[in-house]
Amino acid sequence: MRVGYLRLSDPLPVPVAELLASASPVVEPDEPGAAWFDASGVQRTVGSEAAYGRAVLAAVAAAGGQGRLGIGPNKWIAAVAARLSAPGEVTVVDDAEARAFLRPLPLAWLPLPRAVLATLRLLGLQAMGQFADLPREQVGRRFGREAVAAHRLACGEDPRPLVGAADEPAVLVRAAPEPPLTERGQLRGTLARLAADGLAELRRRGQAARTVALGLASAGGRHGTQSRHLPAPVAEVAELLPHLEVLAEATLRAGLGPRAAVEGISEVWLRLAGLAPPAVAQAHLPGLGEETEEERAIRERVWGELRRRYPGQVPRLLEVVPAAPLPEERWRFDSAAPRRPVRLWRRGRVRALELDGRWHRVVAGGLVERVDLWWPRERHRRVVWVALADGQRLLLGWERPPGQWVLLGRLD
Repeated sequence: MRVGYLRLSDPLPVPVAELLASASPVVEPDEPGAAWFDASGVQRTVGSEAAYGRAVLAAVAAAGGQGRLGIGPNKWIAAVAARLSAPGEVTVVDDAEARAFLRPLPLAWLPLPRAVLATLRLLGLQAMGQFADLPREQVGRRFGREAVAAHRLACGEDPRPLVGAADEPAVLVRAAPEPPLTERGQLRGTLARLAADGLAELRRRGQAARTVALGLASAGGRHGTQSRHLPAPVAEVAELLPHLEVLAEATLRAGLGPRAAVEGISEVWLRLAGLAPPAVAQAHLPGLGEETEEERAIRERVWGELRRRYPGQVPRLLEVVPAAPLPEERWRFDSAAPRRPVRLWRRGRVRALELDGRWHRVVAGGLVERVDLWWPRERHRRVVWVALADGQRLLLGWERPPGQWVLLGRLD
C-alpha cells in the first residue's frame, strides 16, 4: 500500500478529511489540519504519484489554503515526507528508498522517551540511521518496549494500518403484514411504502440510494435475501420500485420456493446504503482534466515548433495514449454538432457519468494525452477516457468555454 499524508499550513473552514474525500477512498484524520489517505494505484489514472500529490494540493489551494504533502510506503514515512516538504510541495518516497530517506534525519524526530533520547545522545548517536544500525534485541533489553517501536520506525517499518472513517449505517425499514401477503399486488404496495420510508431517511441525510437489499420471510419460516448495486444513485420511489420487484421475484424463486404463495409473506425488510447525490456543477475528477505546469510547458514548446514549421496552418497532432485500454486508432469520433454534454461526478471510489438524461456507473478512466488536436489551438480540449459498467468506453473532452464535459467519441 502507498500512503499519503497532508498537513495544512493554516486552518481552513473545510475539514482536511472532506478535502481528501474526492481524491482517495480511505481517509484517516490525524491531528487537527492533518490526515493520512490511501494513495495506492494512482499511477494508472494520473501517471505519477507526484502529479497526484500536486492535484491534491491544488484542491487545497482552491479551498483557500496551503499544505505540505508526503507519499510513502506507510504512515510514518508519509508523515515524515510531509514534514520535509515545503508549503505547496509534495515529497514522494519509494518503498526501496525508505531506510535511506530516514537515515540522515534527526534522532529527536523519533517517539523516544526523554531519558532514552538523552542516553543515546551521550553515546554519540544523533541521526536515525545510527539508531537503526543498533541490534534491535539489545535496544529492547537496554531501553524497553517504546525504544523497540521507535527502532522499527527508524528502519522504515510501521505496522499501523490505514483506517478510514466509518460510513453512515445503512437505512433499514421493516414491515410485518397481518394477515400475511398472498398476492403480488399487496407485496408491491408494501415495497412501495418501505421504499418511500427508506428514501425519506436517506434524503434527510442528503443522500440517494446506492445499494439495495431486500429480504422476505414466509409464514412457514422460510426466508431469503437478494441485493444489488444500483447503476446510478436513486432518490425517487418510482425509480427504485422496479429494482425491488426484480429482487422480490429472485427472492421468491431462490429462497422461499413455490409454497410461499400459499403460506403468504409474513415479513419484508429493506436495507438501503446511501450515497451523496450528484452535484449539478461539472466536476473535475482527480487526475482527469488537470494540466500541470510541466505539461503546459511541453505543450507550448510543441505548438511553438509546429507554428514555425507550418505557418498559417492548423496541424493535427497525434500523441501516445498510455492510459487508453485499446490503441487510439480504434476510437470512433462523434461528429454530431454541437457536442453532446455529459456530467461527471465522484465520491470516494464511486464515480458516475450522466449522458442523455441517464446516469451510468464509471468503472475505470484516465487521462489521454491530447489524443488529437486538429481544432484551433485556442479551442484545444483536455481529453479523458472512461469505461462504464454496461461495457461502453467513451472519449470525453473538457470544453472551455462554456466549462463542461462533452462526448467526443466511442471505442469500437
